[in-house]
Order: sequence, then C-alpha cells, then structure tokens
Amino acid sequence: QEDTLFIARLVTSTQSLPGVYFSAGGWADYNEDNYLDLALTGVTFSGSSITNIFENSDGLLSQDLNQNIEAAFGGHISWVDYTNDGHLDLSLSGFQIINFFPYRVTKLYRYQDGIYIPDTDSDIYADVNYDGIPDNWVTGGVNGHHWGDYDNDGDLDFLQGGFDNYNMRHLDIFYNDNGILRLDTNQTDLVPIYPALVQWVDVNRDGYLDIVSIGADETQTLGMRVFLNNNSYVLTSGITWNSNIYGVTAGAIAFADYNSDGYDDFALTGLNSSQELITYVVANSINQFTVQYILQGVYYGKPAWGDYDADGDLDLLVAGQSSTVGQLGSEPKTILYYQQDDGSFAIDQTLSIDSVGISFTQWGDYDQDGDLDLFLAGFKANQDVVAQVYDNLEGLENANKAPNAPYLLDDSNINDNKVRLTWSAPVDPNNPSGGATPEEGLRYQIQIGSQEESNEHAISTGHYGVGEIGTFNRTEKTIRNIPEGNYGWRVRA
Repeated sequence: QEDTLFIARLVTSTQSLPGVYFSAGGWADYNEDNYLDLALTGVTFSGSSITNIFENSDGLLSQDLNQNIEAAFGGHISWVDYTNDGHLDLSLSGFQIINFFPYRVTKLYRYQDGIYIPDTDSDIYADVNYDGIPDNWVTGGVNGHHWGDYDNDGDLDFLQGGFDNYNMRHLDIFYNDNGILRLDTNQTDLVPIYPALVQWVDVNRDGYLDIVSIGADETQTLGMRVFLNNNSYVLTSGITWNSNIYGVTAGAIAFADYNSDGYDDFALTGLNSSQELITYVVANSINQFTVQYILQGVYYGKPAWGDYDADGDLDLLVAGQSSTVGQLGSEPKTILYYQQDDGSFAIDQTLSIDSVGISFTQWGDYDQDGDLDLFLAGFKANQDVVAQVYDNLEGLENANKAPNAPYLLDDSNINDNKVRLTWSAPVDPNNPSGGATPEEGLRYQIQIGSQEESNEHAISTGHYGVGEIGTFNRTEKTIRNIPEGNYGWRVRA
C-alpha cells in the first residue's frame, strides 16, 4: 500500500523565543557575520515588556545578554546605520511602564564595539520645560517612525508621528547632521496626527522622498495625507493623493512594488471610519492611490510582503484580529496570499501557521538557504502568546537567485557639491522553477565612501536591516553637499 506524504512549504522551526504581543521585530545582521539576527519587543504572557536581541549562530537564535536595551511595547523598531560608520544602529519607539503608568518613549542606540549605547545627543531628547520628559518622545503605533534620505545628502533622516506624553500630536522630520538628528523647523505644511502610520516613499518617482501619513488630525478627521518633496526639501501637501478612504485606526501599512511597474504600492489593514475591518492592496496610479484588491479585513496586526514561493512576484501575509468583539478585538487570523500570474491574490490553503492577533510579522532568510523564512508573534485564540519562526523549504528545490550586478556605472555628472550617479538595470536570472523579478521591480542600495579603514568621508554605507529602508526604485541617485575628498561607490540590486 502506498500513500502520499505532503510537506508544507513553511514548517515550524526549532527556535525558542519568548512569546510577545503588542510586538515589533526586525531581522538584521547587526554583528556582521552574514547571518540575520532578530530584535524583538513586546509584552510577554506574564505582563512584563521586553526588548531583546537574538544573535544568529549557525542558524540558532539565542539572546545576546551583553545588550541592555530598554523594554518597550506597542511601537516600532528599526535597524539603520544613521551614524554612517558601517555598523547598524537601532531606533525604538513605544510605551514603557513606569510606576504602573504608561509613558511614550523614543530611543536611539548607537553601535559601539559590539554594544548598543543610548544616544541622547539628538533633538528627540530635547526637554524645553525641564520636567525630565523629552518633548519629542512620540509613539504612533507599529508604523510610528521611519527612516529615509529626504534631503539627498546620503545619510538617513528620521520621520515620526503620534502622541507625545502631553497628548500633543506630532508629524516631525529630523534631518541627520553627522549622526545627530536635528528637528527640521522649515516643514510648516505637515499635519500632526494620532494614531500615525508614516513612511518615506518616492510616490511620483522624481528622485525625492515624499511622506505618506495616515491618522487623525486635531479635528479627529481620519485619512491619508501625502506631502510631496522637491529640490527645496520643503514638503507640501499632495492634494490629489490625499484620501479619507485609507483612514484607519489600529492599522498598519506595508509598502512594496507588488505589480513591478516601478512605483511603490502598499497593503493596508485596520479599522476604518465606518467601523469596518479592512485589508486593501492599493496600487500607485498617476497622482493617486487606487484600491485594487480587498482581502480579509483585520486590525491590530502587521502585513508583510515577500516572495515566499520564489516565483518572481511579491506575496502578502496578513495577520491580526478579524473581529471587533472585545476591547482589543478577537478571532485572530494569519492568512498568506500568493500572487497569481494575473496579479490577483489567492489564499495558500496548504499552510498551517499560527493565527495571531495584536501581532507582528516579517520575512527574512535567516538560515541562508535561498528562500524567505517567516517570523510572527502575537496572541492566539486560546490566549497563548507566541513568537515563532517558520522555516521555508522552497530553497531545497527552488532557491532564489540574486539579481546580477548593475552595470555601466557613471559618476561623470558633477555640479558644484552635487553628483549624479547612474547605472543600468541588471537582469534577475530565472530561479530553478522559472520565476524572476522584472527589471522595473528591482530596487537598489548604494554605498559611497573613501577606501580608508576609518572611512572618514563616508556618505552612505549601504548597511541596512531587512526591509525597504535605504532602497530606491530608480537607476540614478543625486547626492548633494558632498565634502571635498576622494570617493568610491558601488550599487547593488
């Protein structure tokens, strides 16, 4: 007698992580051993909050006990090299419990000889009234802050939105001044919001990072507001982009060019103004965003894009509470939608993944086998709190091939203190099963600096965590305010 053994593409790993909800996480190779490590924040089953870093040693995640990062929950965490020293730093926002009372916090940590050191030099820590509470400690939620080079000088600048500890709304830009974040007081058109989903994204592909923000202003008007950037680096309202359709609470957003047309699209989850749970796949059209697909609605979760089946297009993981019954909702769901040949999305019914609400998800190839593995954390329906890594087996037969190197690099266009870097798009070779990413769907990161060991002329290190931070979708990049010196540069797809 014969039988067929079916093995799902995603299988539970042997990793042992503390279960958390109201969580945020992030894959990144912080110790530079070419393996993705994991940062994790959230509330444990016992009610205590944590911020832990787990070091990847030959595929096994174990806590780095040398790190002492303040515990937080209900916010956002990012790996970025904002100091441009070639090492990943860390930004963290969320809530802390002090004397049984929740306080909003925003923390920066610099990497120094393998240890993360609190960085209190930036304007985020300004305390004008000397009450011991920094004025710019702001929490907006799971998309409450973001990094991007909005002034095109090669380093990463900081964007945040949400409430401060005085319940004042914010939408703030901090420009990067040699690793010190300074509040940009020239931005007078920005509308403060809470809650806050904020993102740097070049919506119109003009080479300047714009702001997409979703939240409620002081009149409680809930909606999306887009602020367009230009060569003055003072952002103004993008009226045709603005829409109340995308106004949500307890929501989350994930940007990606899912249709490979060269323009950034997004997935959005949350509770809209009509008290309906939504999950939208939204395409970037000319001067506006347009809903293309309506999927299972959830809130208190975080969607995640990734090509988990290595067929060359992006798939979408949706997780969160699917019912509004209860204070924080109920009926958690985790659904993986694979993208079909016609660009539509269908549920992968072959998988068995924990359904989690009040949750966080992210893809990353932590075991370096050529496919995307999945991290998720949150509440299950039985009230278990989990943090789980699922190993992807796609790479056994269909490992993803990296794009070829960009070519025809040109840096001859120099004008005063600006240089325009250009290159030609490479080919993404077919994977064993035939999938490949079209040229328009490729994204790029650049590295600029001297060849000296100290790299004192570093302009852009090209060192980022997993995600879209530091990537762009054009085959050119203009960098301004470059000091005199000798530089080398490279670009990767």
